[in-house]
Parts: sequence; C-alpha cells; structure tokens
Amino acid sequence: FNSNEWDIKSAILTIRYDGIVFLNIAIEQEIEETSFLNNDGVVGVDLGINFVVVATDTGDTSDFYGGGKIKYFRWLYAKHRKDVQSKGTKSAKRFLKRIRRKERRLMTEYNHIISKQIVANALKRFESPIIAMEDLKGIRKNSNKNKKYNRMLNSWSYYQLQQFIEYKALERGIPVVYVDPKYTGQICPKCGHKEKSNRNRKIHRFKCNKCRYETNDDRSASMDIRDRAIVPRYIRRTRAICQLAP
Repeated sequence: FNSNEWDIKSAILTIRYDGIVFLNIAIEQEIEETSFLNNDGVVGVDLGINFVVVATDTGDTSDFYGGGKIKYFRWLYAKHRKDVQSKGTKSAKRFLKRIRRKERRLMTEYNHIISKQIVANALKRFESPIIAMEDLKGIRKNSNKNKKYNRMLNSWSYYQLQQFIEYKALERGIPVVYVDPKYTGQICPKCGHKEKSNRNRKIHRFKCNKCRYETNDDRSASMDIRDRAIVPRYIRRTRAICQLAP
C-alpha cells in the first residue's frame, strides 16, 4: 500500500495459549463523501451494554453476541482481581498478573470468533454489504454523560473487537463505515423520535414514547447505527498485516 495515503494507528501483538503469535497493524484513511450505490445491504454493529455485540442489517435481522457467558467471565476475573488486590503481597500481585493474561487471552479468542461471525453473516445475507460501527474517537471522559462510551474507551477488549471486525471485513472486500455516536440508543428506528427516556437501561428495553415501538435497547442502537451509515460522512479502513508463528 502507499504509506503516504494511510496513517499507522496502532499495533497489537497477541500470543495465543498454544504459542501462536498474531501481529495486527492498524492503518487508517479517510475518504470524504463516498458513494455506496453498488452496496446492497448495511449491517449496524453496536458494542452493547447487556450484550457484547448486537448486529442488525437492512432486513431487520439481528444477531446477538455475548450475553451470559462473557459477562460471567468478566465478573469472575473482576472478583479475583478485587480479592488479590486487597492482600497486596508479591505473590498476590503475580497471581493477579496471571489472571489478567488469562482474561486477555480469553477475550482475544472471543473477539476473533465474534468478528468472524459478523463478517460471515454479512456476506451470507448480501452480495456487497457495508459494516457500520460507532466512531468513538474524540469522545471526552465525563462522569455523568456518555458512560457507555467512557467504558468502551477504557476497555482494550472493545477497541480490539472493533479492529478485528475492520480487518476481517476489509480482507473480504467489505467497506467499514464509522458514524457519529451521539444519541444512539435514544432515537426510534421506526419513527425517528429522539428522547432520552425512550431507553430504559435498567431493564435493557427501548420503547418509543411517540409510536410505542419496542425492542431490546442494544438492538435499537444497532438499528440506529445502520441507518446513519446509509449516508456516511466518511469511511475508515483498517488492514491487519501478518501472522507470525513462534
């Protein structure tokens, strides 16, 4: 590729449990006002609160990823970290590091599985799909607002999952569109009514106060992301370069 047209953003070196080494290098390019006339479907991907990921396409077919299993492992590792940190001994700290490595290996494997399924489902349902996600760049930390995005920005696993989706999609020729995340989850995907109280995070439900449309709140957010990608402002493309064996 032409290095003058792309910016190198990051590199992630992952050592799998069986000794296989993965090196993912992310590069980025912005293209203004791109036409999407040749694409026949859009898949909106929301990094959810109740589910790890919800993906909804233009046919309103939704795929839910994560749920109980992944939340259980996160709770389990968080519990171990809390117990170990309270002891403060050197052996406890070494044990904590082992737990962190194990957690990262688990999440990396899970992210590979999820990203592969999202891309495979997009190609199964459309000949020339687009995958859309939220652009979390530039969102500032705020203790009272954007809690979901603050959590994702501080979580390496969410960032890694976005990268995995990007490079797997681009390997298969699928454009990746990033949209403005403002108010996703508050806008009704059916009538367009925007209201904060449309979304109930406690019970993970979306119910429009105007047209009364109701669905899972993460699913509603993925539908909003999908709809915003129909007229995208820009595309960000990433490639993963090389897989190294030990």
